[in-house]
Amino acid sequence: MARYRADAQAVAAFAADTDPGGRIPVPVLEVHGIGDPIAFVELTDFFRQTMERAGTAQRLVQTYTDDSEHSDLGDPVYPALLAELLDWVEQGRKPTPQTVAARCETMKARFGDGCRFRPDYRPLSLDSRVAPRERP
Repeated sequence: MARYRADAQAVAAFAADTDPGGRIPVPVLEVHGIGDPIAFVELTDFFRQTMERAGTAQRLVQTYTDDSEHSDLGDPVYPALLAELLDWVEQGRKPTPQTVAARCETMKARFGDGCRFRPDYRPLSLDSRVAPRERP
């Protein structure tokens, strides 16, 4: 079996274009389905670590739902997230997973069922799911 070594310059150029740096100057309110089959939930731990390394983790709130979908997480989920994000931006009231879940419950009367937030959920590290990337 042939083995190939990555070209260091190519890896650096690709990383400069695609690797997240975490230097995000605005609030980030993330939602992720725990059973997402496309972008597995452990990726969110890597994103959190990236923002921590960049010194911007205070701008990140991560929430999780008990869903096995990538993008259709329930009708009341999205207006709840938007309302919480607007409160954060306009009033300085940073949401928590608990406040997002509670806001979703208040949205059910207008948007129907679909609130499956798991406020206490924490994903495992990305390394628990895939081998760490080796860089030249």
